[in-house]
Amino acid sequence: VTWEGLMFALQSSAERGALVYEATLQRVLETVLASQATASLYFISLHDTSNRQMRNDGAIVVERPSRSRLPSLASFSNLGNATAEADVDAVTTPGHELRRIARAWVSAFGAPNSAVNFNHPYKGGHEIRRWSSWLSTNCKGRRSCNTFQVEFERAALVGDQVDQTLRLPGAEWPEVEASHVAHVAERLKSAGHLVRSGWDGTADAKEVDSERVSIVLSAKAKEDTREVSV
Repeated sequence: VTWEGLMFALQSSAERGALVYEATLQRVLETVLASQATASLYFISLHDTSNRQMRNDGAIVVERPSRSRLPSLASFSNLGNATAEADVDAVTTPGHELRRIARAWVSAFGAPNSAVNFNHPYKGGHEIRRWSSWLSTNCKGRRSCNTFQVEFERAALVGDQVDQTLRLPGAEWPEVEASHVAHVAERLKSAGHLVRSGWDGTADAKEVDSERVSIVLSAKAKEDTREVSV
């Protein structure tokens, strides 16, 4: 294997995968912006990871150190600090707005406030930097265009049954817990309704009606590598 051959393989793979994803995402955004000329837009970069790593026998049971752990539901990132305000970099969503969004998710999932945090252990990366910059140029005339990352703790997505199975030795991914997936989807829908309504956490969430707004979910799947702790 030569360096030239390796670079060719990487470029060929990118042209069939990552670059296709990026081009498709841009077309979707352009279509949304063209069809919704004045509505607010939220670009959400969805990710997930586990608070545990894999043992050599395949059991995902090795706890990450506290500095690397996610809260039980998700971390919201806008390149800011622990309160979602600007730190070194300019934030991609105003702090007060990201806190409002997080409150909506906490309410929709019936979770405690401790189930979410901001910019820890991840502050957000390439994707929200890139698309925040792109949207700042292409979102003229709108009420707002916000970009942020949501990093789920994986157990919240897969459910207790799958999570318990993953703690056992083995190499296979367990069967999807369909009822839990449906529950998560319904809770996300409810959170979206609260965000679109302008809900600030002071009214009864069950009585809130939603207004029309554009939301683009960038569900950028992470390949599960079953990380090994050594």
